Amino acid sequence: MGFYYTAPKLLGKAKKRSTENQKLLDMLDRFINENESEPIEILVRFWKDQENAITYKELREMVENKEVDNEAITDWSKDYSILVKEKFLPMLEQAVKEGGKTIATLNELDNFSFEVTDANITKWIDEKSTKLITNLVEEQRDAIQTIIFRGYADEIAPEKLARMIRPCIGLTKPQTTAVYNHRIKMIESLKKDHPRMKQQTIERKAEESARKYSERLHRYRARTIVNTELAAAYSAGAHASVMQAQEKGYMGKVEKVWVTARQSNVCKFCEAVEGIKKAMDEPFDLGKCGMVQYPPAHPRCRCVLKYVEVKEEQGEKSS
Repeated sequence: MGFYYTAPKLLGKAKKRSTENQKLLDMLDRFINENESEPIEILVRFWKDQENAITYKELREMVENKEVDNEAITDWSKDYSILVKEKFLPMLEQAVKEGGKTIATLNELDNFSFEVTDANITKWIDEKSTKLITNLVEEQRDAIQTIIFRGYADEIAPEKLARMIRPCIGLTKPQTTAVYNHRIKMIESLKKDHPRMKQQTIERKAEESARKYSERLHRYRARTIVNTELAAAYSAGAHASVMQAQEKGYMGKVEKVWVTARQSNVCKFCEAVEGIKKAMDEPFDLGKCGMVQYPPAHPRCRCVLKYVEVKEEQGEKSS
């Protein structure tokens, strides 16, 4: 899942859920809430380390060349590869396992055991890890490239622009733009409210304020990534578990039903498919969020699927 910008607009209303649906939602919520803290802290520290690793000289050279150089991209790729493989891979594996276990529990499948080492699961985790690394690197490059172009358009000196870029490493393009705008507005506000304040003091205060803002955004983004990836792996495990149960004869024909998150932050795309039933291999159409086999449909989505075993008609069995 390569989206870490912003989630769709929220509807701001909550709906009552059946006991069964509520249980499904609670299980996912509990798992994420109990497992998000450590990876969030790891991501925040990781971005701080990246920021400290790159020098102002290197950033100035990028600004002067008007592009993020290939050496930086290569270094970031290596950094993210180590991060994902050493820290996030175990997190994804655990989430898949937990999601898979819910099927046997909720459907009372005695003696059925979800095989996490199944080839399809291994393939999904490998592809997920690779895509996560690629997306994180590309988003970081795009974000820094955007601020370089913006700085040139605003005729900001390379040295000053380098100082503006550094605390934004790890943020997305919209977040980086937000920090940039915050700094500009802070300078304008200080000049207006304190006309006798020295320019050097104004610059320092604006830089400090922008850094604090970027720190808040780093933590917000870390939580977004961790929440979304945990939910994706959890749902992938549940889906794979149903397929294994079918293959082993524990379950027959199954329909999946979309259950929107119970909180008052359901987006219009998820709300539109609430209660919609689909065959196991049939995707849900979530508009701008795309065709989705199972949640999450967008960043921080906490929707789940309910898997319902249905009776087959006589004609279906004989065909």
